[in-house]
Amino acid sequence: MCLVNKSVWSFFDANPTRFAFNHAAWNNTNLPTRYTVDETVPAVYGMATTNIGALRLNGGVRYDRTQSNRSTRFRFILAAIT
Repeated sequence: MCLVNKSVWSFFDANPTRFAFNHAAWNNTNLPTRYTVDETVPAVYGMATTNIGALRLNGGVRYDRTQSNRSTRFRFILAAIT
């Protein structure tokens, strides 16, 4: 299913100079999102079940630790732009 009407593409094809690439606008929208995140979540879970007559008890304990490392290319891109 095409979400863009054919007349929109016709207008785009007929007026290519109206759609010039704008570096400033591209930098404002894309530079803040240029990063990567590595995330590690080691976890341990223990569970015990016991029956007391007709009653069943389930219990558990969970331990986890999230480790995140983020890196960005923001500084290097700004240096290349200026």
